Amino acid sequence: MVFTERKVIEIEWNAENKGKEVMGRLVSVEIVQYKDGPGLVYTVKGSKPGEVIRFKGATRLNQRLHRQDVGKVVVIRYNGEDQTKETKLGMNYPKDFTVAVDEDSIDPEVITDDDLPPNF
Repeated sequence: MVFTERKVIEIEWNAENKGKEVMGRLVSVEIVQYKDGPGLVYTVKGSKPGEVIRFKGATRLNQRLHRQDVGKVVVIRYNGEDQTKETKLGMNYPKDFTVAVDEDSIDPEVITDDDLPPNF
């Protein structure tokens, strides 16, 4: 047997990660409950053996990356905050992303929550 250690990389979409790119196969989109409401967390199987990349959703990212993309190869680039948009007092500028999905790269072996029996 050959074992590969899995290393989970958690990415925060902040100023120090402006220009950061994530590439790999999207393996899950989870709904999580935060204290201020529900949000999304994405998991990507990276290009290096054992590499697992997790990151929180953001409005513009959630608009471009969908649950139907699970199993496909994706490239996500964080472009930083879009300061061309006006914000209300106390609100942050929206985070901007470039998202590309290889529509022909679906992995037929990927199992989603829809494949699990009820009450699993």
